[in-house]
Formats: sequence, structure tokens, C-alpha cells
Amino acid sequence: MNRTQVSVQEAADILEMSAQTLRIGLQRGKFDIFGRAIDMTGKGKRFKYVIFRAPLLKFVNGDWTVQEIGKEV
Repeated sequence: MNRTQVSVQEAADILEMSAQTLRIGLQRGKFDIFGRAIDMTGKGKRFKYVIFRAPLLKFVNGDWTVQEIGKEV
């Protein structure tokens, strides 16, 4: 894992939620502003999770502008 990304567990700790809740949210596209769940099988059986540190921290701190929220990260 590089410095621009965080693990699911680290992100879950920052967000004060369980890692499983975060995984499900990423799979359903609820947290697209800072991360993605990539379906590795095409069948929804196995996922890779990519969570970017800077957008995650910006999300947690509430530092988004209205224009940024409407854009893909």
C-alpha cells in the first residue's frame, strides 16, 4: 500500500464504522468521493478496495466545496 492510499481497516477507523460497513458502502458506490470497490471476478464475488487518503481526510473534515462534490475524484 502506498502513501496515497489507506487500507479498508484504517479508513473504517477514521470514519468510525466497521470495515464491513465500509466495504459494502464502497461496493454500492456510496463512497465514490474517496474510494472504489473493483469487482475482480465480474460476478460480485471478490473485490479489491481502493481508498485514497487525501479525499478521505477531506471528506471527514468537511472541506469539500459544492463544485468539488459534483465532480469525480
